[in-house]
Amino acid sequence: MRLSSILVALSSAAATTAALAAPAPEPVTVNLTAASGDGHPYAALLDRIEASKNRLDASGSDITGTPLPKIVNEFSGTVGIGTPAAKLQSCSPDLWVLSSQCTSIYCSTAPRVFDPTLSSTFQKGNVSTDDKYVDGTETIGTNAFDTVTVGSFALKQAEFTLVQSYTPASSQSANAIDGILGLSFPIDSTKTHYNQPVITSMINSGVVTNPQFGYYVAPGDQSATMTFGGYNDQLFSDPTATPIWLPVATSIANVTASGAWAVSASSFKVGNGSPVTFTASTIAIMDTGTSLALLPQAAYNALSAYPGSSPVPVSSGVVLYQVSCTPPSNAPALSFFFGSVNLTITADEYVVNLGQSNGQSVCILGFQPTKADALLLGNTFLKRFYTVFDYGKKQVGFAVGKGRKPITSASSASSKVSSLTAIVATIIAFAVWAF
Repeated sequence: MRLSSILVALSSAAATTAALAAPAPEPVTVNLTAASGDGHPYAALLDRIEASKNRLDASGSDITGTPLPKIVNEFSGTVGIGTPAAKLQSCSPDLWVLSSQCTSIYCSTAPRVFDPTLSSTFQKGNVSTDDKYVDGTETIGTNAFDTVTVGSFALKQAEFTLVQSYTPASSQSANAIDGILGLSFPIDSTKTHYNQPVITSMINSGVVTNPQFGYYVAPGDQSATMTFGGYNDQLFSDPTATPIWLPVATSIANVTASGAWAVSASSFKVGNGSPVTFTASTIAIMDTGTSLALLPQAAYNALSAYPGSSPVPVSSGVVLYQVSCTPPSNAPALSFFFGSVNLTITADEYVVNLGQSNGQSVCILGFQPTKADALLLGNTFLKRFYTVFDYGKKQVGFAVGKGRKPITSASSASSKVSSLTAIVATIIAFAVWAF
């Protein structure tokens, strides 16, 4: 049978109860690998930076007048759908997979698609779906039910979307994924049909007895892991450390409705500079499905203090900061304040190598500005930590990840969690937030 690949992360959904197989030993870890070449999400951004040298893209259009593409997650892992299981690459929100009946040109170039006629446990649904993401991705299909396998966990009659029309955000992302596995809270919506997240179904049915999952990116950014049914403290910088926990901001409007792993954010600081204070309603969304991080404009502007940074116009009113790929000794630490908790990252995390251009590496500060009153913290932020997502207590835990360097006085600000450990976690209902 043809195999099916899907990008995994975390997001939202609702309704339908699934019957499960017997509980598997916990926890279960799924290994994730980085995309490469033209399939890597940074490829489009590197093209944009190169085009900015003469302000023209390949078609001769002024690139400063076109939107900057959202940079999606560069990691994917393997899950299974059907009996026998089709292998799926996985890494973002809501569970959908490209169908063998998909008529879009991008489906014909996908590494794998799902053929429902080859699964003895497949059941067709009767609900049509049309999902649009802020990065321009659109999927049209119908709901369906089949056995979904994540590691040794098997969820029978799990709901997913069988995609029959697929429009990716870019040609690069089209070659990188064949679907998405959502892991956020269910979306609170009476207007639109959302599949219940697989992780929620696993918890509700007892397949997973410990309602947590953990995410870790290894130094070098070429591999990562996602652990279900708990977390792996051996991937903490200090295995005896206890994660610092932040509650999900359920009291803030739209957080519960969106299903987001969002916490209240209070301020941001570059090195020993003056802090940029946020509003009482500012949230930070922890998003494993995004490679970079999005900051409100005032916080983003503070990054200009980075030594040797060079602003590069890449879209209308948007600049990215190009920097040396070898951070200077005085590269500042970046401090994110969540009430009394300060989570600090170093240049080893936030200087991002986009790849080679004319034989030389091109690096940027791994952030983009947003007009929203929110931060979207992708792998630029998360990869410093082992992040634990706790469904049961609705909280996110952070501990410094194994192999990450300690914060030094030269790079500034002390961190309340600089000796801790943790990593990654979640994605959101993009339609709710106007990034």
